[in-house]
Amino acid sequence: MQTLHGGDVVDGVEVPATPEEARRAAAHLAADLDVDVIKVVHDRGLADVQRLEPLSPEILEAIADEADRHGLPVVAHWGDQTDLEELLDAGVDGLEHFHPRGRMLNGWPPDSLHALSESGVHLGPTVAVMDAVRDEWSAEASEQVQARFRELHSSGVPIIAGSDAPMNGLSFGSGLQRELVLLVEFGMTPQEALRAATSTAAEALTSDDIGVIEPGRAADLVAVVGDPLADITTMRDIDAVWRDGRPVVDEGGRTAGLHRGP
Repeated sequence: MQTLHGGDVVDGVEVPATPEEARRAAAHLAADLDVDVIKVVHDRGLADVQRLEPLSPEILEAIADEADRHGLPVVAHWGDQTDLEELLDAGVDGLEHFHPRGRMLNGWPPDSLHALSESGVHLGPTVAVMDAVRDEWSAEASEQVQARFRELHSSGVPIIAGSDAPMNGLSFGSGLQRELVLLVEFGMTPQEALRAATSTAAEALTSDDIGVIEPGRAADLVAVVGDPLADITTMRDIDAVWRDGRPVVDEGGRTAGLHRGP
């Protein structure tokens, strides 16, 4: 994945200044680097904490249009309601993170949920990264975030699972396991949470190689002790993992890179 942004950022992040530069960058990523996803950072930040520089609508549209020409999905880091509206207008395919701010905490603005559900975009809420610093949130704010998420989920917006590791100290593997637990706490069923990490995620990536157990797909499988459809926390009790049909274990015979046990 490659990230495009509008302001001063770290190495490895593209900063297109014009729609033409944005098109060239997107075409280069698709044709020369063969990336799977293009990510844009479109976030105004917080006026009283940190102001950020979002991409212009013209640059957003150029990125989305060029990526679409190459069959690449575009996902976006976003912040407030204006960011969301501009991203939907530009035609992005997905949204990353769900940290509603300001007036959005108190309720979705009129028609916002309808526009979001009608757009067909996927949302990767990464609630685990927010949960990692939950002690910085008030109880009221935490309840408001969950309420807004339940409303969004009920509106039919497709949810995909991702933790945003290694941000806020999250680990790969166990961070995703925590995300699944939180998605259920936020109102999804265990089955919906598991689909968010498998078939729905594959759809968001426009991939027909992963995400589903069927002939022709990669044999990427996880076996757990227990029934995750009844108790999502059993996803923490990994018994075996296969990648492309091959068992993945460390030297001691334990599953590599994943948490096992409570």
